[in-house]
Amino acid sequence: MRTIAIVGAGQAGLLLGFGLLAKGCAVTLVSERSAGEVFNGRLGATAGLFATAISHERELGLDLWADAAPLIDGVHIDFCIQPRNLLLTVEGRFDGPCRAIDHRLKLSTWMREFERRGGRLVVRAVQVSDLEELAAAHDAVFVATGKAALSGIFPRDDVRSFFSKPERNLAALTVSGLRRWESIPFQHPAKFTITAGLGEIFWIPFLGRRGEPCFSVVFEGVPGSGLDRFGTLRTGEEALAAARAAVAEFAPWESDTLAEARMIDDLAWSPGALSCVVRRPTALLPSGRAVFGLGDTVTVYDPVSAQGANSAAKMAHGLAQAVAERGTEPLDAAWMESWFEGYWNRHARPMTEFNRIMLLPLQPPAIEIVLAASRSRAVGDQFISSFNDPARYFPWLDDMAEARRFITRQTGHPWLRTAATARLAAGVPQVAHKLGLRKPPATPPAYRGS
Repeated sequence: MRTIAIVGAGQAGLLLGFGLLAKGCAVTLVSERSAGEVFNGRLGATAGLFATAISHERELGLDLWADAAPLIDGVHIDFCIQPRNLLLTVEGRFDGPCRAIDHRLKLSTWMREFERRGGRLVVRAVQVSDLEELAAAHDAVFVATGKAALSGIFPRDDVRSFFSKPERNLAALTVSGLRRWESIPFQHPAKFTITAGLGEIFWIPFLGRRGEPCFSVVFEGVPGSGLDRFGTLRTGEEALAAARAAVAEFAPWESDTLAEARMIDDLAWSPGALSCVVRRPTALLPSGRAVFGLGDTVTVYDPVSAQGANSAAKMAHGLAQAVAERGTEPLDAAWMESWFEGYWNRHARPMTEFNRIMLLPLQPPAIEIVLAASRSRAVGDQFISSFNDPARYFPWLDDMAEARRFITRQTGHPWLRTAATARLAAGVPQVAHKLGLRKPPATPPAYRGS
């Protein structure tokens, strides 16, 4: 029987733990907080999961809120060329389920279920010296502490990392009493307001900590911009007042939406910032033993691309399968590096590229897609449904000729840019050149996992 230790009880660590238990491994999960502390703590991630990640949870019997959580069936996006200046809208449906659940409810429930299924849960803080102890006593140690200090022992991959500082300062609030949008043709829509040079506001149907349907409202402010105003606030009521003021200033057509909103609890909000980075999947301890990274420890995505929790689920699912297929062979650094190269090419690389496209000013191919999607639901549906698997965005999201071929396929007729759409494209801020991911130096073994 394999003995595995996992440090971190978030989406990635818990899902890997359940997956390994199902494969017959003995699993120890180390968490800084107990299930009760997680449930009664501050709001963490606002994590929307798409069809593939949900299927991985369902496979393990962990999709516990399918009947309670609002099923997000489509997305409406307002694009603003300037604050208060609505340029165009895009709408699209998902081609599978999408749900967002308060991690305080989800993770605390999973932690209790992990122990019920025979997993060992240890509540304590972990330092590098503790990793040495865990590595000596287990066949493998996976570190899934996200953005916490332990992730710093994993070397940054400078070739694959575009950003060295946060591109957005964030705030998430969970509220009830949100006024619905009568003009949007979805039962439970997610809504985005994207303003060039300013940032984004998301409105996401959400299942709250006590199992109540509500909304998560997320503000992503470009540092120093008018949306960057939540870092010094102290209470949920202050955060809600700041949210109302930001909406009134930059998207006044949404002011009525928040007019009667109220916080679902005093801790249902959190500020923050993410530095999107790619790290190597292995780290060597002073003893020479290797430990392995998982989820946000290795790949950090900004919420604008909605990939963080989905990446964690996909990586955990693939690793559980890979450990089982390894048989009695050692789970060593060479094995992990080889597996990660396959995972990078199948999942992490397109997620990273999509994350970059969404954070930087739109490039001409993406502008072309957005313009077409504003006039064609077929294009809009494909743009929205591809959030589930960002590999589907390429090459048409970053290559002009491919973008026009894609639009022609979706609409059934050649894409003809009119003088009006040309003027719109010219008005959207652009960077002077296109950045591109450098390909890995060698073709890795085929990735085993979905």
